[in-house]
Amino acid sequence: MSAPSQLSFFDLATRYDALSHNGDPLESLASHVPWAEFRPALERVLRRSKRKQGGGLPLMPC
Repeated sequence: MSAPSQLSFFDLATRYDALSHNGDPLESLASHVPWAEFRPALERVLRRSKRKQGGGLPLMPC
């Protein structure tokens, strides 16, 4: 089994160009759906407390 080749700097752009050329369904969807209209509702629903940023509890010294 051979090791995967290293990606070049332009591989992502090349992949996006290939998707666009072959008819990317997400591009078509993005042109028909007004995503900006959903932003206020999503921000309201996904609002999180500043206290819930993750991590463990602080250690208590003995």
